[in-house]
Amino acid sequence: MTDDSGGAGRMAPPVLTARANASAEDVDVASRYWQWVSYGLGETTRWVESVSGIAPDARMIALTSVAAVVPGPACVRCGGPLTLSSRAAFDRVYRTGLTAQEGCVDCDADRCRSWRVRPARGVRP
Repeated sequence: MTDDSGGAGRMAPPVLTARANASAEDVDVASRYWQWVSYGLGETTRWVESVSGIAPDARMIALTSVAAVVPGPACVRCGGPLTLSSRAAFDRVYRTGLTAQEGCVDCDADRCRSWRVRPARGVRP
């Protein structure tokens, strides 16, 4: 297993940045969504909490409240920061040692629209 403590052969966790209109409560939900116990090259990440244990629609709240940027690699589509859309995207990127051909959430038109015009909490787009 590797961890997020830095050093040779270690990968840094995604950097979370609150989006402009995110509430403190939603940023807290997003922080809990992205918190892991451990991950390792070629292994599946172990998360501190299950998504269902965090909040209803925790994944959507995380997506719309924070930008989860992977330090280092760029988006293969736009060349900008690699912003993750989900825990599954995190696993794809980190399991391959940051060599996954992943596009950023901002290149995905549907996801991009979903955080720019966000519905009321608990209402699915």
